Amino acid sequence: MTLSPYTISPRQPSLAKIILALFIFSTLIIYAVDSYFDERPSKLEKRLWELGYPKESYIAMKVNNTLELRYAGGLLVVKTGQHLEYYNITAEQAYTLARQHFAPINQKLKEANIDIRFFVKPETLTEKRKKTGWYWCFEVWQEVQGTKLNTYNLVCVNRKTGAVIVESPLKAIALQGG
Repeated sequence: MTLSPYTISPRQPSLAKIILALFIFSTLIIYAVDSYFDERPSKLEKRLWELGYPKESYIAMKVNNTLELRYAGGLLVVKTGQHLEYYNITAEQAYTLARQHFAPINQKLKEANIDIRFFVKPETLTEKRKKTGWYWCFEVWQEVQGTKLNTYNLVCVNRKTGAVIVESPLKAIALQGG
């Protein structure tokens, strides 16, 4: 028996086996990358952890005569004596409401061919206690011809009602409710 380039050797893998091995290898790589990106915390989640909110379940904190239950995601329950207050707007919902607030403004600027865009950064999340309740607040930034500038304003979302206000260093301006 002579060997020629056209004879099939039992040691050489077939084309089907090569394609199957490549398919399995690429599928494993895709799942590994996908799980890595799915398990990475977002900027908003990182900021919540910095503010003292847990990754899962809840944390109970006593501040003066008030008991605060802080839940993952940013839900808050405040108990003062026998009175309970529920703040159901999560940080993610507040971020969405803050972004939606600037959507019509940005659309009008775009229609007028003005190269300015207002946006909020999730990593600037803070919480504020005011006379009217608890708020999630974000810094308002603007992008002008590719340059990002801080406007030194805050957009705050009422954690109970979803109402949005923009605070200026000069004065607070009440705007649309949620």
